[in-house]
Parts: sequence; C-alpha cells; structure tokens
Amino acid sequence: MLAILHCLAFIDRTMIGGALPLMRLDLPMTDAGAGWLIGTAFAVPYGVTALALAAMLRGRRASPWWLISGVAVWTAATLVTGAAQSTTILMLARAGLGIGQAMFVPVAIAWLVDTAGTDGRARALSVFTSGSTIGRSTALLAIGALLSLLTVLAPVDPANPLGGVAHWRWLFVITALPNIVMLPLLVGIRRSAARIGPVGPLPDGPPTRPLPAEVRWSTIALYFAAAIMPVLLIQAMGAWLPTLFVRDRGLLPAEAAILLGGVTLIAAPAGQ
Repeated sequence: MLAILHCLAFIDRTMIGGALPLMRLDLPMTDAGAGWLIGTAFAVPYGVTALALAAMLRGRRASPWWLISGVAVWTAATLVTGAAQSTTILMLARAGLGIGQAMFVPVAIAWLVDTAGTDGRARALSVFTSGSTIGRSTALLAIGALLSLLTVLAPVDPANPLGGVAHWRWLFVITALPNIVMLPLLVGIRRSAARIGPVGPLPDGPPTRPLPAEVRWSTIALYFAAAIMPVLLIQAMGAWLPTLFVRDRGLLPAEAAILLGGVTLIAAPAGQ
C-alpha cells in the first residue's frame, strides 16, 4: 500500500510537465514562471519540510498520523491545482503538494524501518522504493493516455472552448481519486502501529537499535551535492520536454506526453 502511494506521489509531482502546455493556454505565464512552478515551488517546501521532520523525529518512532496527514494535504493540493484560477494559486498548490509529500515519503521510510523488523526491512524498503521507479517511469505515459481519453469522452467545442471544463483540470481531479481511496486504508496502518507500541522516545534500558552516529555535516553536504545534480538535470529535462515538443515540433500535448512517456518507460530502468 505504501509503495502504491509512493508511485502515485511521483505521478502527481511529475504530471504537471505533461499538462503544462494546456495549463498555459488558460493561465498565461512566462517560461521563467513555468520553471518556478514546475521545480522551485515544489522542491523548496518539500526540502524544508523533510529536514524539519528529520530533526523532529530523530530518535523517535514515526507516527502513522504523519502519513495520513501528508496524503490528505497532498491530495487537497492536487485538487486545488485543478481548480486554480491564477498562477498564484498554482504556486501555493505546488507548495502544498511539496509539504504533503514530504510528510509522507520520509516518514513512510522511517515507519518501515521501525516496524518491518531486521529480517524484513530490506524487502520492505525495496518494495517501497520500487513505487517511485514505477511512478517516475509511467507518469508521462499515464498523463498522455488520460489526455487522449478525455479528448474522446469530453471533446471541447471549438465554437465555445470556455463552455466546458478544460482537460488539464480533469487530470488533477482524476489523479487525486486514488489517494482518496487509499486514505481510509492508512487508518489500518495506524492501528497496526498501535499494536506495535506507543509513539514516543525510545524506552530506558538496553538500546533496541544502534545509537545515532556522529553526524559529519560537511561530508553529508558533499554527498547531497553529488546526489542532487543528476536528479536536477533529469527532472528539468523531463518537465520541459513535453512543452518543447508541443511548441517547437507541433505535437499535441497528449502526443508529446505519450511519446516521451514511452521513451521514459523503456529508458528509466537503465538508471540515471
């Protein structure tokens, strides 16, 4: 279940790249504004929230309420994105998406480490991280397929293009629905955690896990810089290519998303 949500998280954060050409028809923005919307507006709140939670939860068991709240905030932000009538609201919705997903992803990893046990931890984490790989690989393909389906099921009247709801708005509603279905299931995770033990500081007595090692922030900063560069490059390319194929090569948004989604689906398993 957590792996499925991890997959949905990557689809929801990536889909704006495929929808952006259509969004810019209703909400005009410069390329710089679009770049801020795609990346910075999401990434900065995500990073700040994840670091704050890491500091708060260090040495404490992660509460499943963080998971539930994170999915709720991220789902609400997705729906607000679909309803946004201005770029300001879009920016705030992207920030909300970053905050909600930062409450979910790192806490889900911490929760699995705490509850899976020594023997099951590696398998649990590998299944969970596979969700991000699947989501990243299928996001654009799924968006292209949904846009093509919406074109058939809800065609826009050329004589009255503003008479119906724009297809990109439906995208964000449709992709929020699986989250709404999954939210009640997370309550079961909370009950399971209650049987494992209370959330709080580690009990006194012999340690049940290794003591935290000394943190060498200068070393961590170097690893962080090395890790972020390929991801930054790939995320930027993936987010902008649909727009470039639409604007410079004349493809329809659905065609561009399907083409690039198919390439990603084949190439992504090869790694960065």
